[in-house]
Amino acid sequence: MVLRSPNISAVVREGGLSGLQVEPGTGNRRFLSVSDRGPSGQPSDLDGGRTFLAPASAPQIYELQADDDGRLAVLRRTALRVPGTNPVRTDPRFPGDPALITGLRNVLTPTLDDRPYLMADGTSAQPFELADPYGLDPEGIARDPRDGSYWVADESRPSLVRFDATGVMRQRIVPMGTGALETDAGAGPTTLAAFYGAPGQPALQELLPAEYKGRRANRGLEGITLSPDGTRLYAMMENALDPRTYAALTYGGDPCSGSSDGSSASHGFFRNVRVVAFDISNPATPRLTGEWLYRTEAVSATNAALQGKQRVSDIAWAGPDELMVLEHDADGDETHRGLFTVALSGATNLRVDGPDDGAAERQAPATAQGKTQAHRGCFFDNGSAAELAALGIAPAAKAPYLDLGLAGVGVGAPLAGAIAAVAGYPAAFINDNAYGIVQDSETGAVSAAADPSLELRFFASRPATPAPVIAGTPSGGRTLVCLPGSAAAAHTYAWLRGGQVVTGAEAARYTLSAEDVGTAVACRAVAVR
Repeated sequence: MVLRSPNISAVVREGGLSGLQVEPGTGNRRFLSVSDRGPSGQPSDLDGGRTFLAPASAPQIYELQADDDGRLAVLRRTALRVPGTNPVRTDPRFPGDPALITGLRNVLTPTLDDRPYLMADGTSAQPFELADPYGLDPEGIARDPRDGSYWVADESRPSLVRFDATGVMRQRIVPMGTGALETDAGAGPTTLAAFYGAPGQPALQELLPAEYKGRRANRGLEGITLSPDGTRLYAMMENALDPRTYAALTYGGDPCSGSSDGSSASHGFFRNVRVVAFDISNPATPRLTGEWLYRTEAVSATNAALQGKQRVSDIAWAGPDELMVLEHDADGDETHRGLFTVALSGATNLRVDGPDDGAAERQAPATAQGKTQAHRGCFFDNGSAAELAALGIAPAAKAPYLDLGLAGVGVGAPLAGAIAAVAGYPAAFINDNAYGIVQDSETGAVSAAADPSLELRFFASRPATPAPVIAGTPSGGRTLVCLPGSAAAAHTYAWLRGGQVVTGAEAARYTLSAEDVGTAVACRAVAVR
């Protein structure tokens, strides 16, 4: 299915969709999506910079409908804005509604955020030294069924941003200490917190762990999803944090050393990606309830640049503490692209379990598998599986669900930037058209892409059907989870002890009893279509 929308300019097209959610009860016909920060590129001759080709554009929420003729119709566009006036919009280079948000960086941290260059004429770029304190780069979206408000995952800060049903920003969840970072909206440098919290301003809530400020450049929060009742929010980073950066930003001591997964100190080998959960029973007062580690697929143990391109594209709800996670490799490789079922139950909750729930514990030195780090928290992102196990940390269990790298599957470059779990199908994906442009890395010249369309794809069956996988710690009193590894929309379960069915154990979860100790325990999942 193809979406062709009016041009923003002669070259730049509408699109850049980065999130996807199916509207319940629409028969997989209506979807919710969000654009990213706007048409942009990154020419090599602009050191540390990123060009913005349509500076006045604003991120938008899209409501889409899949028609019988194979087209995606745009039912509604909702531009994202602030309650009052965005100070950046007083600059004549950013015309239009003064409340609109931009995709510019929101703090002045040149080591983490791209220096923006404005390139409205498509031929030359000029540096733009200001920041937009409300700016964001949306990468995922979820609508709260209770009031129609939107939660957006932001790659820039990173942050989780809540907009009301009309698209007005009401609150922003950021890492601890973010409010003290400097921004600049034209009136001289000041802190980010100065633009939040007052009457008529959105709230700034420092609830994410402080080390999230040390994200890799342009690799912030990528996926977001809500429980069906809207009370539980899950969010996931795109890549592992860079512990050498956050150690300096947060711990204030010796930096973390290089990765244990390869011979190089490059952060390209870091495979442990953070997942967080919030209780948003009252959206105005969210509460962080969980933080887990998820390990991306191993692509290379010798090529850090290649391994570093393996990243998370989006997540979707699959059940209580269960997610579907979409991984994406490098364009042109297309061999490590897949959808995985993931169980957080059985994984170590870093906010609750063991010695990892506070900043002081994370700052303490630690040794695992003969390697010593200045801070225990360094192992969270660059630790190998063996090192994590030595520290008593269990990452989330994962099982393959849909292999997108197989020939004939039809997901090439660029891969869909978003996923939605849909009724009666394994999943739906939508491609990011990058606003229908390409930019020459040497000259910076902008031209139209060969195929600037957006595509939505459904998969009714899977190329492979893996066996069920059990997640959790196999010891008395602990709860195991059965990941079914099936493409159907529903399953029945049975648990077996020593090959015999356990009476009454007919759920996906099973708590081990004294009778199970010393015996073989298995799960059986039967797909119901």
